[in-house]
Amino acid sequence: MHIPHGIAPATTIPTLRALVDTFRTRPAHLPALISFGNDEQTLMSYGRLHDEIRQAAAHLQARGLQSGEHVLLWAPNSPAWIAHYFAIVCAGGIAVPIDHQLPAADALRILRHSTPTLIVSTSEHLPALESAGLTGDTPQVLLDLPADHEQAPGHSAPHNSPPAQALDDDSLEWPPIMPEDIASLLYTSGTTGTPKAVPLSHGNFAANLNALGAAGLVAPNDRVLVPLPLHHTYPFTVGLLTVLGAGASVVLPAGISGPEITRAAREARATALIAVPRLCAALVAAVEAGVHARGRWPTRIFEALLALSIGVRRRTGLRIGRSLFRSLHARVGPKLRMIGCGGARLDPELAWTLEGLGWQVLTGYGLTESSPVLTFNARRNARLGTEGIALPGVELRIGPVPDQPHGEILARGPNVFAGYWRNPEATRAAFTDT
Repeated sequence: MHIPHGIAPATTIPTLRALVDTFRTRPAHLPALISFGNDEQTLMSYGRLHDEIRQAAAHLQARGLQSGEHVLLWAPNSPAWIAHYFAIVCAGGIAVPIDHQLPAADALRILRHSTPTLIVSTSEHLPALESAGLTGDTPQVLLDLPADHEQAPGHSAPHNSPPAQALDDDSLEWPPIMPEDIASLLYTSGTTGTPKAVPLSHGNFAANLNALGAAGLVAPNDRVLVPLPLHHTYPFTVGLLTVLGAGASVVLPAGISGPEITRAAREARATALIAVPRLCAALVAAVEAGVHARGRWPTRIFEALLALSIGVRRRTGLRIGRSLFRSLHARVGPKLRMIGCGGARLDPELAWTLEGLGWQVLTGYGLTESSPVLTFNARRNARLGTEGIALPGVELRIGPVPDQPHGEILARGPNVFAGYWRNPEATRAAFTDT
């Protein structure tokens, strides 16, 4: 439940286009994106990312994109995904990002509900789009095919992005964008009921971006590993917007398997990892399995050292795990020091295990409707087992629930959305009068 609140002007960055404008001024030696394929690592500078965004925006406008129109973004994480997301919103459009692995039937329901005028996707999803009879009616841009790709006979030809070319600063006209303009239409996962469409404005995202940036969670020399899908607000805001806002580097692994994530952590020298509890649990399970495979005595020694490390951390605040488990950190990622965990509650025992192994663990609380962060643990005063304190500008209180032993969290702030799209009943149920 949320308390409606007007959009407060952001103090630093008012819109996502203003964020993109900062890319031109970033030092050339700091990469914006570090991405991994099967056999290669690719670095993209902030200047190159800015050019890619402008090029993609020009192409979308040439395909007919107008301000306020929806663009479905159905593709996996990649530099092209990031460039096209920003291109959509900078051109005045509204991005509708959905899970690349979403079943076709669910994706098509979202597509019909959101009524996009353009589709940005990959060739993998062409059969689903064609079976729904949408390929002939809605222009498409496929991110995984070259511009000169020819469709097989009988298939409608998508229009792919043209080869990159230099754009003069005055050659691309963007419509005016205000903080209250909608940037994304996001569909909830449906864990609390039927999925709903959540419109988040430029100002909503900017409020989170500015607050997290002011907290100093990320520094320009950080490299933040983001294996989570960017269609979710948590990795999108924390792992992408906040990192780019700080002038740091976003690291995209080739996939979500353990070897792919650790390879990216090592080779990109990642300093932080954006995770969910399941990923944290998998990391600890992999560490323990490796120790147990070495036999009884190595297991006992490991358990004793881990207990010692956790005890010292609890009593003194010191982290000795990086020294005690030096070989582990060399394998997982020698520069990796921080794990940000969100998306669900992290079990405190698991958090203490990660701390004992030598990583700093930061958690927070939020939801899609709040862009998404409401509370967080800062680096200097983090308390395991809690979700931290409210972001600046966010007000929280517990409201009573009739016939229930516990109340519910009420939130108000510039990051809170204004209501569900085309769902007045859900909006009335989610908001209070005061």
